[in-house]
Amino acid sequence: MNESNINLRVLFFISLFFISHLFTIVAAQHIEKSADSVIHPANHLIQPVDTSNNQEYEIVYDTLYVPGDTIHNTDTLVVYIKNKIPLMYSIDFSLSAFYSFADIGTHSENYIEYAYKRQKAQTPLLSYQMGANFNIQKNNHSIGLGLGIIDFREVQNYSDSWAQKTTTYSKLDTIDTYYVVKGNDTSLQYVTKENQYSKIDSSLKKNSYKNHYLYFEIPVIYSYKIDFKKISLSLRTGLLLDFLLNVSGKTMSDNNFNEFTSISKTKDFRNFNISLCLGAAILYPLNNRLHIIFEPFYIKGFSSVYYSDYAIFQKQHSYGIRCGLHYLL
Repeated sequence: MNESNINLRVLFFISLFFISHLFTIVAAQHIEKSADSVIHPANHLIQPVDTSNNQEYEIVYDTLYVPGDTIHNTDTLVVYIKNKIPLMYSIDFSLSAFYSFADIGTHSENYIEYAYKRQKAQTPLLSYQMGANFNIQKNNHSIGLGLGIIDFREVQNYSDSWAQKTTTYSKLDTIDTYYVVKGNDTSLQYVTKENQYSKIDSSLKKNSYKNHYLYFEIPVIYSYKIDFKKISLSLRTGLLLDFLLNVSGKTMSDNNFNEFTSISKTKDFRNFNISLCLGAAILYPLNNRLHIIFEPFYIKGFSSVYYSDYAIFQKQHSYGIRCGLHYLL
């Protein structure tokens, strides 16, 4: 083999090398127009792809074979393409603690005092909710559907003063005096009058009742996730569909303010309610799939817990904290 043939072969392989790289660069520039970002680690072996994030990888290989001792030189081009991002699936398991406040009113003038006494008497107790959500996510957007049990708790404190005992008695009261002189003796005389008195003893009676409202809940939640370096922030909003399971406790009668009736026997409670939920969840990763959830939230009820033909209306609004686990499937 003469020197000219060797030079031609060297020039051929050098040209082939540069032409192949030129095609790779052109292809990368063409893809980059619709891509988020491009990473081109030259002369690296293919790294394992982490599918726990919300990106899809497209791998482009540029391989050159050199005669003689075969050398496999691989350049890998990794492209994140927006329009090819797959759907991600996850499950949340959570427990919530919250306080639920009641807004009580009436549309009837006959029940204004009753509504006022009920509003004054009610105080929220620490309530609980537990459940699970199944989420479908694409890009940073996700829709979740869940199942849960929610227990609203409150205490009603009533205080009434009434006559407990009446005592009647008589007493002689002095209304005048005068002197009587008989000879050398002078005496003081009293003019008295018998008066009748009544003594009334009063005491303050307190009535306190703890009430529970148990619901089966279906949350339908939309969330938008913002990723930071170590944590993620998920802004959440949606509807809570609540189905009444049971109520227990007592409340003041709307016919007699000194009587208290069991709320479990009444048929005035609405069987279905809708509420609006707003929250901001912080997700802290334990590994590529498992995250801790910490979320403050606010819930506003759209409808009264009673039917519309009841004497008063009662709408709930709640503030609380949700904690749990977020698992990527």
